[in-house]
Amino acid sequence: TTLDPRFWSSRGKSDSQAPQISSSRLLSILQNCAVADGLQDGTCMTLRHQKPFGYVGLWPELSLVNHSSSPNISTVVIKDRMLVHAAVEMSPGDELLRSYLGASITQPLPQREAELAEAGWPGLEASTARGALESQVSDNVREVLQGAWQWFSQEANPRFSQANAAETLGPLKELLEEAEQIVSEVEEAVEAEPGLSDLQRIMLRASAYDSYDMLVVTDEFVNQERANPGHLLYCLELLRVLAPGSESHTSVALKYDSIMRDRLLMAESLFKKSQSPSKRKQAATIMKTCAKEAELAGSYCLDAYISRYGWVSVDMFETLRQGTEVHTEALEQMSIMEAQGLSETTKDFSINGVNVSVVDKVDLGGANAVPSGLSSSQATSSGSNDSRASIQVVEAPSSSTNAVRAEKGGWEPEMVEAEVQDMPDNINSDAA
Repeated sequence: TTLDPRFWSSRGKSDSQAPQISSSRLLSILQNCAVADGLQDGTCMTLRHQKPFGYVGLWPELSLVNHSSSPNISTVVIKDRMLVHAAVEMSPGDELLRSYLGASITQPLPQREAELAEAGWPGLEASTARGALESQVSDNVREVLQGAWQWFSQEANPRFSQANAAETLGPLKELLEEAEQIVSEVEEAVEAEPGLSDLQRIMLRASAYDSYDMLVVTDEFVNQERANPGHLLYCLELLRVLAPGSESHTSVALKYDSIMRDRLLMAESLFKKSQSPSKRKQAATIMKTCAKEAELAGSYCLDAYISRYGWVSVDMFETLRQGTEVHTEALEQMSIMEAQGLSETTKDFSINGVNVSVVDKVDLGGANAVPSGLSSSQATSSGSNDSRASIQVVEAPSSSTNAVRAEKGGWEPEMVEAEVQDMPDNINSDAA
């Protein structure tokens, strides 16, 4: 029997019927093609006041989307629906690509290759744009990237956990200095590599993402409100390549936007309090700079949400933003309570003065937990690139998908039409 595409779209409600297959065959299909994660989309589930279930799902069309460590689509799961959005500008003929990687998507090429080989796809990563680039650069760049990963995994991460648990600032200051040095070495090595485009340099930096992230975290712990938001902007730039439209992308973009908004408010307050002409002139200059930075941060944030949720109205964007803020704050408070030996069932908590009741708590751990990679939006299952079945864009919107439109009340949705290309005859193979 074959997996009839008519059955995929009809959800069993038409004359087409599900094929009769053995339990072992079904398990093989699930192992190769299913998508699993610990949580559905936290923002939407918060706004819908619904339980944030973990899931294992089989969406046949999605299993035909091939692998890339710099994907161009985002996926959002709400209830039993998998929503797929174009995360970058696309043209007719472009292939839709998603990541099969978990945590190693932020790591150098050898670690990414090892994860995919263990999953049954040896050599797959080297065929991607990012993998091919990393295999062709100089030995110096590869050594620097590998060194940054070894520092993070073997030294920085364990030491950070120990210092955080002991609540000691001294070790964190040392880590901050080391992170600055590691990031500086990565920047120098990548910039010194000749003949690369800006995008290719970002792709290379992405393989040291964990070191950039450690720089952000230690800077925030040590310097608190004086932390450099430019470090966060580095991570945002890398996430735009690593995981566009992921929960990590939207949360980092939202955090950066919030910081820039707060800075603008402080600058406006300083301007109002300034009395002498010289101080008002100085305050006006600062306020103008902060306004430009806040506007840019707002565009980054909007870009991240459009990459994840598609074109949304201005009002919907603000609603989604608020949903993310509530969801993030709830997770942070639950983490604090867990460290205190409490849970949401033993202690009430509030967000912005509003009492919050958690309707469900999903266990993300356990021996059978699926690695989530950067965030809960990263799929960890694998389809097959060898079959060369693919899904490609056949019609794209005429205007730029990254353009920010200012009409109050919403945008007209621009759909990207896609279709399956090069469908193999043996589509009923286990790795559809």
